[in-house]
Amino acid sequence: MQAFPKASKKNVASANLAQSPLTAGELLQADISQLAPRDRILRTALILFNQKGVHRTGTDLIIEQAGVAKMTFYRLFESKARLIAECLRLRDGEWFSLLRKHIERHKNPELRVLALFDAFEEWFRQPDYAGCPFIRGLYDFNIEEDDSEIVGVLQTHFAAIQDLLTELLKAARPKDYAAIAPLFMSLLSGSIVVAQVTGKSDIARINREQAEALLKAKPKRSKAYFALRPRSENFPFDARGNRAVPSTSALRT
Repeated sequence: MQAFPKASKKNVASANLAQSPLTAGELLQADISQLAPRDRILRTALILFNQKGVHRTGTDLIIEQAGVAKMTFYRLFESKARLIAECLRLRDGEWFSLLRKHIERHKNPELRVLALFDAFEEWFRQPDYAGCPFIRGLYDFNIEEDDSEIVGVLQTHFAAIQDLLTELLKAARPKDYAAIAPLFMSLLSGSIVVAQVTGKSDIARINREQAEALLKAKPKRSKAYFALRPRSENFPFDARGNRAVPSTSALRT
């Protein structure tokens, strides 16, 4: 879940304007023949973007499968970029609704943090799970060159994730929440990729256990913290977090 630079106020405002009264889940479960043209386009695009990616899905294919005229498509969305942005908004709303559902099941601050991994496990088990469209967006779109509306939605999404995680960790670990937040972000984003590659949801439980160990560790640098970090020449610390210094005899050899 790589962070974008902060979104401009214009982009944030634009990204928060949801245009469809139906959620992504409702659109996907609906009978397409019963939907209005705009919702038929959205439903079709949600499916095709998830299966094929945004760049491999042309507007002609969306128009054909949605059963609308080309004139209708451009009257409703103006461009493919506008459609992509709206689909991302729908996915964003659905995703945060899932997170909130699991978080609000608990009052204990630590369990509220760990609920993120429970939500991820449910997400990974969905039959149409194909990774995260927002992580794919980091590679599909250039911050400076691509459509500002799409970039604005992506920026707002990642900022919201960081804000939510910070809020939850601050309640659970007020003394060192900022220090452990990157580790939690790594566990969350890593589980998304592993679940996509393996097709299995158990990585959410595995990473939940690692996250729980972090929460139970002492607020300062501890053995539990460093046990989760790989030992290598690029990480020359001992178990207490002190930088290892070669002995003078070692330097002479």
